[in-house]
Amino acid sequence: MSETSISEAISFKGIYTKCGIRTIEIPIIQRDYAQGRETEKVKRIRDRFLDVLYEALTGRKPVTLDFIYGDKDGDKMIPLDGQQRLTTLFLLHWYLGRHEGVGDKEMEFLKGFTYETRISSRDFCREIVKYNKIDFDKDTISDQLRDESWFQLEWGSDPTVQSMLVMLDSIHKKFRETRDLWEKLIGGRITFYFLPIKDMGLTDQLYIKMNSRGKPLTDFEHFKAELELKVKEVDEKLAGELSTKIDTVWTNLLWPYRNSGTGIGNEDEVTDDEFLRYIHYIGDIIGYKESRGVIRDDFELIDECFSNKAGAKAKENIQLLIQWFDLWMKVKQVYGSIKAFFESYISVKEHQEGKILVEIQGESHIPDLFHECCCWYGRNGQKFGLKETLLLYAFIYYLENKEEIEERQFRRRLRVVNNLIRNTVPRAEDMSVYLNLIDKIIKEGRVEQVEKGRAFQDEQTREEMDKLKWTEEHPNEAEALFKLEDHKYLNGYISVVGLENVSLCDRFFSLFSCDLDSINRALLAKADYFEVDTWRYQIGTSGGRTATTVWRTLFGPIRARTNEGLKKAVWELLRGNETFSKEILNEIADKFVEEAEEMPVRYYIAKYKSMRSETFGKYFWRDHNEKGKASYKVIKMSTETRLGGRNWDLFLNAIYENNSANLYLDDYSYYEYCHNEDKRARLTINDNGFYLTLEDDVYEVREKDGNLLESRKIQQNEQGIDIEDRVEVGIKLVEKYSK
Repeated sequence: MSETSISEAISFKGIYTKCGIRTIEIPIIQRDYAQGRETEKVKRIRDRFLDVLYEALTGRKPVTLDFIYGDKDGDKMIPLDGQQRLTTLFLLHWYLGRHEGVGDKEMEFLKGFTYETRISSRDFCREIVKYNKIDFDKDTISDQLRDESWFQLEWGSDPTVQSMLVMLDSIHKKFRETRDLWEKLIGGRITFYFLPIKDMGLTDQLYIKMNSRGKPLTDFEHFKAELELKVKEVDEKLAGELSTKIDTVWTNLLWPYRNSGTGIGNEDEVTDDEFLRYIHYIGDIIGYKESRGVIRDDFELIDECFSNKAGAKAKENIQLLIQWFDLWMKVKQVYGSIKAFFESYISVKEHQEGKILVEIQGESHIPDLFHECCCWYGRNGQKFGLKETLLLYAFIYYLENKEEIEERQFRRRLRVVNNLIRNTVPRAEDMSVYLNLIDKIIKEGRVEQVEKGRAFQDEQTREEMDKLKWTEEHPNEAEALFKLEDHKYLNGYISVVGLENVSLCDRFFSLFSCDLDSINRALLAKADYFEVDTWRYQIGTSGGRTATTVWRTLFGPIRARTNEGLKKAVWELLRGNETFSKEILNEIADKFVEEAEEMPVRYYIAKYKSMRSETFGKYFWRDHNEKGKASYKVIKMSTETRLGGRNWDLFLNAIYENNSANLYLDDYSYYEYCHNEDKRARLTINDNGFYLTLEDDVYEVREKDGNLLESRKIQQNEQGIDIEDRVEVGIKLVEKYSK
């Protein structure tokens, strides 16, 4: 084999004519021929490979199919890597030779290609070389071969033979209209490098281990081959660098993340998926910056970003790909591990000075965004979605420009980016805007407002601009502001407390460490803080799994900006007490209830526990906005967005929950509010069939047949606000008629 240098690309025929080879034998350790499998994934790979071969032979740019590794035993070549390509080339030579009427003598070298894997595969290769009766006007080759007497029945169960038949049909479909390609094929239009493993100083054992898995080539193996091929067309030097780094230092970089980050187990002892996910991340960032959509197909990603199809941007994108892998190598050198780097900037549990608070969604629960990207990008949008995509980009952009940004500056600017991301629901179509804004924040410390609805949440952006100015003027209070931002209910937006009250940060933490039901009561005692949510109204929830979401929504940039009642209530509580407890808060609420001369809806909710929601804090309040008139037509919703289900009248339900009589709340009150008078909400007194209804400020008690027994008007002032407790009135009526 010394006659052939690894620097010399040779053709398939050249193996026989230039290297003293008579036989190419696919060894028994090799997997079956797979390029003819009839899965959608393999079909896509097969079609793309044939496209490359077709373009090389029809007058366009020749192609080199990279390295084929193997060994030599006398005049026999034993390929240990490259079997798939060699088999396809064997079939292509046979097809074009027969298609163009090439003589048997000139095709004699094809008899030297054989399989050791199965007798049937070896016999098929021998018989097909001899066969020369193909009718190329027919649509398939495989059916003609199966009809021949020499085609044995048992070959139908040989996966290699079946794959060869499929590949021949695909070759026929691609090349049936071509002419005069044989000389180009054997003349060097399609070549590869042959690398004997002994020249590499390696033993057969490595390749036996590589090929004994019996598994088909992985997606990444196909992807890597295509990527290297396309990059080579753009820049051969970059292709060499890329190929070497993928096989060596980058594999070591991703090795701890194999098996989706566990680093253990035998199911996934490779880094293929992790490579693909991070490369897709890089490709998508490139696409976002070019205002192009996300590309899910692996090979389309190569075409659009890293091939000549990308035009002048191709080389720049390839360099970016290399750079964005290499920067993590530098991080490892400086910090010892990538995890340690992120841990120096990110807390995942609570506020820590100098760090941002990030709610990691991945299973690892560690602040390693690179790890999370490799494990989840493109695989699970909840665990690594657009928010995580943007935050990781902020770190990458900093690492790219580290020489121009002080550490202190980055930490402050990173907090701005994190706050903006936390309070924005990113849209893929606006990612180019977000990325551009992050560039300016990280590099220049400049927050910009752009077209509303196209960038980060507008109110949050305004607040970040104010906070940057405020921290410059109040450096000694900056840490209190950051701690306040990191409260789980504020989530980066502090308007409900206000910059003027940052010094009360510890009081806010004390307040919201208390029982939520008591907090809710105390807030209602201070102000009507109902927040309008389209046709619903909302206050805080008393607990449960939805509590964080509900309070964040109330305090967030969409609601808190306009809810003056909520600000008033929070400010009065914070300014009136240094510390809080359940007892203190209930005392505030009880005093409000006891001293009330007027009884608006908030009075009742503060007084009666059954009126306070433990889920979503939502109420439907009909006629609430009518001028000059107080409305008590309120439904406590048990759902978040709909009036279906068990959503009862606020006051009838309170009577039901606060009375020992035998009652039945037998109709869902939403019927009444849908203008169906025949379905008015009623509270049935079971013993005698009497029932109670409430229409604004009037109770009615009726017999089962509808006969009116009593009508009781609730006392109100001129503004239509109760001056007697309507729940107590209702309870007395129920007690009276239940006897």
